[in-house]
Amino acid sequence: MDRLISLEPSNLVAIRIEQGQRCFGELTLRNVMHTMPVAFRLQPMDKNRYTIRPQSGIISPLATLTVQITYESPPHSLLPESFPYCDDTFLLHSVVVPAASGETLIVELLLAHRASMERSESSTWGPIHLAAGGGHVEILKLLLLKNANVNALTKDGNTALHIAVEERRRDCARQLLTYGARADIRNSDDGDTPLHIAAALGDDHMIKLLLQKGANKDIRNKVGKTAYDVAAEHGHNRLFDALRLGESLSIAARKGEVRTMQRLLENGACINGLDQHGWTALHRASFKGWVDAVRTLIEKGIDINAKDEDGYTALHCAVESGHVEVIEVLVKKGADVESKTNKGVAAIQIAEALNYSGITRILVYGGATKNGSASKHELPPTTLVSFGKGKREQQIMDKAGIKKKTVARPRSVRSSYDRTRTATVM
Repeated sequence: MDRLISLEPSNLVAIRIEQGQRCFGELTLRNVMHTMPVAFRLQPMDKNRYTIRPQSGIISPLATLTVQITYESPPHSLLPESFPYCDDTFLLHSVVVPAASGETLIVELLLAHRASMERSESSTWGPIHLAAGGGHVEILKLLLLKNANVNALTKDGNTALHIAVEERRRDCARQLLTYGARADIRNSDDGDTPLHIAAALGDDHMIKLLLQKGANKDIRNKVGKTAYDVAAEHGHNRLFDALRLGESLSIAARKGEVRTMQRLLENGACINGLDQHGWTALHRASFKGWVDAVRTLIEKGIDINAKDEDGYTALHCAVESGHVEVIEVLVKKGADVESKTNKGVAAIQIAEALNYSGITRILVYGGATKNGSASKHELPPTTLVSFGKGKREQQIMDKAGIKKKTVARPRSVRSSYDRTRTATVM
């Protein structure tokens, strides 16, 4: 006898049998626990002869639940020889419900009894799709831990990730992506990826999540549209930067293309957006020495003291690459000359380590601390200063406190960004 559930009136079920009528009986289950709910599952040994409603559920402490057991008598069949008694039996499984949701426990019980996690032929969705669409994170996690196919398709060709995105279930989407869900699968109807769906909904948080997990922005659906095109079609202007314009702004800043930058900003590009290296457009323009681009970005309101993931500001970048005019503009416009990287390196330390005496003077005039004292003066007229040549990179980096990575060959400071490579300052 079950110790968690008692059967009333007894463990024998009386079923009334009448010709031409539905034959059924009722059984009452009582939870004998005083403080804990109990989950149950009742199964007939002969599944072809009996159906049970409900077959599983949760019973509150000291509460009861009545189940209906229906006898499916085939047409023109004879009564069993043991009539009015029958030797058919049922299995009752029960377990105390922990803090987790009852639904999760029922799923765990089903999986423990080898329930299938695949979509049946008659069903549109499978268990993983239902969990993702309903926002049942714990059930979804349980299914994934039991090796459910994370990229399984519904009858209409959607993955669980498609459904989670469409229902705005961000936690479920994150769980699916963690377990290897592919963000580049196109559904059967429109050829949309999850990113297309998020773009149509204007869900910027979901778009950010998908892009962080490697979603491809350039995939086109059946009508040839990218996620950017879908966002534009639905008027979601704020998504332009994440899907296309931010990357374009970074490229324009790197090339010093002021007109292109202005057009992108007018069309909705986020001026303080970060590229894949954590740099703003100002970092790019400053490192490359594009004075007009730097002025334009500052005039448009970019954060002049924004830091990348290593704590570098645009001023650090300009000093490291030796662009005097850019440094003067940044200092005049209020760049923090005392700002330090995550390793505690200030711009003036980089200048001194590289023997950039002219840049050091500009920073001191701008208020940078040198030898324990700080001063602030009007900046001198722009002058081009010849900096030290022939220094070995390792000595320079050691003196500045900058860690250097091993590289294949030296490059000019005006090459593409990689501050760990050998720099020849002209």
